[in-house]
Amino acid sequence: MDPNILQSIEVFAGLDPEVRAELAGVLVERNLQPGEAVFSEGDPGDTLFAIAEGVIRIQKRIAADGPASKTLSLLTRGELFGEMSVLDSRPRSASAVADGPARLLCLPRTTFEGILTRNPRSAVALLSGVMRAMNERIRRLNAGVVAYDEVGRAIGSCDRLPPLLDQVLGQLLNAVGASAGVVFLESEFHRTLEPRGLAGISPDAVPTERPGDRASLAAHAAQSPAGWLVTDRDSDERCRPFARRPWELRSLLLTPIAGSGGVLGLLVLGHPEPHRFDVNHLNLAEGIARQTAQAIVNLRHREEQQSRARLGRQMVKF
Repeated sequence: MDPNILQSIEVFAGLDPEVRAELAGVLVERNLQPGEAVFSEGDPGDTLFAIAEGVIRIQKRIAADGPASKTLSLLTRGELFGEMSVLDSRPRSASAVADGPARLLCLPRTTFEGILTRNPRSAVALLSGVMRAMNERIRRLNAGVVAYDEVGRAIGSCDRLPPLLDQVLGQLLNAVGASAGVVFLESEFHRTLEPRGLAGISPDAVPTERPGDRASLAAHAAQSPAGWLVTDRDSDERCRPFARRPWELRSLLLTPIAGSGGVLGLLVLGHPEPHRFDVNHLNLAEGIARQTAQAIVNLRHREEQQSRARLGRQMVKF
């Protein structure tokens, strides 16, 4: 293996050149097919992994005896995983699965411990890199926990749709570092996508969109089976067919909001600089959209009942 490959992986980049050369001779490359497991929850942990190419999904079983699982994180090129079991010798606390074709660099515990013993300076750099990776994962997890908790509180306490959408956008902007957000909801009467929630952007910059409009990115994304991560609106080929709206910033997360009856709308988060979001931000936005969908259905139903009641009172006065 070319030692220069290790320069792109933060945990190895700080090592002395001779240590990287040693690692290049002992690291084991492993190629994965989409859906292939790296390890399963409960397996013995004796190897640390670095991602050379692809995306790895870290997931945990919801019930000990059930097949359903919850995605904890999506890791990409240059990131590290599997370090907890290598450090504490305990079984794997979660499963790791390839989220597409992937290539890993595998560092067995015996090699890891040998570096720590033989080269104290490189040991400090290696351990610092491992700690940074763990800290970043904890910070990301904390941001997600806070967002889910606060949105859950809003779902339980809001009796009107606008305050709920304000809470959803406020929490997500803070969690993913977005500068602006929009919630489009489909109007049952006019068959349009109407901006019902706004944060960090003028209402004048967000026109109503029409489902089926081939020039509308929002209309297209709302009907997609999964969310869109747009790292740069200026160069993303998927966005070229669509007329650019003022709210379409360079970095975008576009997440359909869907209930049991179908599509309800679209959640959009944006930032004026490119490459501000990653797959973990998209994963969080999709989770919040799912969490909020039924509450949106319930509050819209309440709005309709209130509108009918007001209409009825006006007719009685007439």
